[in-house]
Amino acid sequence: MYIAYSALGVTFVDLAADDAAFARAFRRRFAVEATREPHPAPKLLALLRAFFVDFKSFRGPVDLSLVGPFQRRVLEQLRRIPRGEVRTYRDIAREIGQPGATRAVGTACARNPVPLIVPCHRVVRSDGTLGGYSLRGGIALKQQLLEREGVARSRLRVS
Repeated sequence: MYIAYSALGVTFVDLAADDAAFARAFRRRFAVEATREPHPAPKLLALLRAFFVDFKSFRGPVDLSLVGPFQRRVLEQLRRIPRGEVRTYRDIAREIGQPGATRAVGTACARNPVPLIVPCHRVVRSDGTLGGYSLRGGIALKQQLLEREGVARSRLRVS
């Protein structure tokens, strides 16, 4: 797992094969180069370690300045979904005050630059099927994450 961050917080998460693949993915996503930091800030490292140990919610800062305003609103709403719970794309659209934007919410989730940190895996289709997941591992990984968080397998439907 690779994580990019700015002075404002975590900006990008990817399950890249190596440094070069991560740099390419970052450049494709944001049209800027990522630079490797040999000594990340100790506070950020501690927050990330705590997150990956308890996997509840990331308590550190997230920098969403590289995404558009609609996607930012969606991603901020996703951060409010508690561990072990799911919402539908329609629920999120309503919660951000745009009930007709269900598909746009799905697109915003698919383009989430910080999956896991902003838990887009907690969003499913209205019929209860999982939908998609952008990280390597796709829907199988999404299902594993939800089950690990305590979402009952009987509540999850794979399309």
